[in-house]
Amino acid sequence: MSEQSTTRSVSDMLASDGEEQGQDGKLRTDLPATLCAELDAFMHFRTQPLNQMRASVAVVDRTSRNDRDNVLRFLEWLVAEKRLPVPTLAIFHSKKVAALAQVYVQIHVARGRKYSSCAKYVGSFLICARYVLARRRAAAGASPDTTAVDQLSSLHGQCLQQARQQNLFATSTPPANYLDWAGVQEARCAAERAARDYRGHSAAKRLRLTRDAVLLNLLTHAPPDRVGVARLLQLCGTLKPTSYGGYQLDLSEPGSHKTSAVFGPTTSTVPPVVAGLLTKWIELTAVPPLGYVFNAGNAAAPYDDSAWTKVVKAAFKRHSGVAMCPKDLRSSFIGFLKSEEHGDATLKAAAAAMRHSSQTQVRTRNLRQLSALRSRRAFDSRMVRLLHRTIRIAMIVLLPLR
Repeated sequence: MSEQSTTRSVSDMLASDGEEQGQDGKLRTDLPATLCAELDAFMHFRTQPLNQMRASVAVVDRTSRNDRDNVLRFLEWLVAEKRLPVPTLAIFHSKKVAALAQVYVQIHVARGRKYSSCAKYVGSFLICARYVLARRRAAAGASPDTTAVDQLSSLHGQCLQQARQQNLFATSTPPANYLDWAGVQEARCAAERAARDYRGHSAAKRLRLTRDAVLLNLLTHAPPDRVGVARLLQLCGTLKPTSYGGYQLDLSEPGSHKTSAVFGPTTSTVPPVVAGLLTKWIELTAVPPLGYVFNAGNAAAPYDDSAWTKVVKAAFKRHSGVAMCPKDLRSSFIGFLKSEEHGDATLKAAAAAMRHSSQTQVRTRNLRQLSALRSRRAFDSRMVRLLHRTIRIAMIVLLPLR
């Protein structure tokens, strides 16, 4: 595919009726049986603890599902654009797949998607291409063509490079629905007051206000944990009652959270205030042992990712007027750490509590400091230019008077 035809394809597709097709749309559920079998095998390949055909380590289910979804959206786009008659993972061994992935990335970049997101998409395609190559190598007993893997690897590296450049020159702009850490704490206190002071007779409203107070306390009373930890909280599983009426957060099982392979097994005491609210909620909703503490009516199944996000955003909206997304709580807390100029020991302690590297806080702080420095330099440069312009005007006006 030539550069000219690629550019024309991007322009045509942006103008087509199918403009919203791709990463923004919902995934289809009526998938062909053969594709379902291929995707299941792909996910098993990624999560299987030991697999001699896989060069990398096993990943948690969440990571595997993200890769599956990225691959499936790409396949749906290929079919919608009539680039692929039948969706199949075999396309990831084709010599054309990298060129198609490049068009896919260009479309999303043209719509305003960041290169960091596109790098994740291409990373999933590269993983799938390596999986298909490993399967073909095992079946053929020889070395199949590696063009697809090589070219996708190059495209992935280029997306990462562009993402680094974007981050370097990006200004630190928070999301539209965003609260600083002080605002987050005000929302938590407002939720507590609303649940405590309610005197109405609506059982549904009382239940909702109680859930809001439990959620916002659990998510914000301590440094925010991984989003999935609260969403997948199980009574007598990850949330173990203690003999003194409290709870232990038990993440000692492999795969208990996204970075469990890095941090290993951990147990921590739930703060008494949060424990009291959890007890009230569990009693109100009659959560059974091994039932999910937060669910949509069936304790055997937790909220899915999107439903959980809606529940949390609605709780923040009710008590602060801002529909704060749960994933933004961590960046809000990091911003609080940065603004108070906490030292390395504090950053490391917060990183451990949030289950990610302290380098994340350091990178965030450095990027924001660099952004502020660039803003100051830009302001100083404008002021110098304005001063020079004022002097020139003054000279033009005053010289004739002499």
